[in-house]
Amino acid sequence: MYPAFQEGDRVLVDRYLWRLTGLYTGDVVVFDHPKGRATLDIKRVSSTTAERGTYYLLGDNAQNSADSREFGSIPPSYILGRVFLNLGK
Repeated sequence: MYPAFQEGDRVLVDRYLWRLTGLYTGDVVVFDHPKGRATLDIKRVSSTTAERGTYYLLGDNAQNSADSREFGSIPPSYILGRVFLNLGK
């Protein structure tokens, strides 16, 4: 997610309200990576419509990002929350 977020940044995450309001294009979310649910990742919700209630997530650095173009769309159960503040390092 460089340059908006860098490795080691601390973020505040809304874990509950997003479930009521939904996610919108441009929202940044923290989620369990589908290739290893013990690994957390951060990506932006894309304007691309995902199928069956899932979310299509893209990294800001398209040339160097493992995102939904590689692992497909993400079900809501994988999403931990929506980032609302980047505290930096």
